[in-house]
Amino acid sequence: VARVRQQLIQTAQGGAKGVTGRYRYLTQIGVRFGKDGQLSFDELKFRTAYDTDPEAVKELFTAYEVSSTNSNSPVEGVTVESTTTTYGKLGIGDQFDQVLKKLTNPVDGVTTIADKNLQEQLDGLNERIERFDARLLVRRKRYETQFAAMEIALAKMQSQQSSLGALTANMGMYR
Repeated sequence: VARVRQQLIQTAQGGAKGVTGRYRYLTQIGVRFGKDGQLSFDELKFRTAYDTDPEAVKELFTAYEVSSTNSNSPVEGVTVESTTTTYGKLGIGDQFDQVLKKLTNPVDGVTTIADKNLQEQLDGLNERIERFDARLLVRRKRYETQFAAMEIALAKMQSQQSSLGALTANMGMYR
């Protein structure tokens, strides 16, 4: 969560890439982070910026200029193709899109890895609980066996006490 938050804040506070218009930062048009980490929106500042230069505001959000280069690296019988993407212009909207795709990538995204790690921890804890339950079951059986043996011993002692009591009573009659 901290990493997601940090990257979103960093993106929001960073400027649009390659934008040459009047507005390059969200703060210039009334969008900023407050003390509690929430975005705040100053409508008056935004309206003023939009009324002053609507194209610059649009470019801040939607600027997009990309170029790709392909390169081949022949290595004696092997060719490795590589594509490099370079962004000449990248507005805040597309920057957020890229950050969110990177964070939620199903293979190596931050949220995917965090989910996997939490699931592994949960699985480990469930295994520990199962082992603990198995140990408790063994201990319970041992205590039940000991309790049954104690009950039998008590029953024998009570029987012997009754016999001794009867014997004592009988001896008192012969005195």
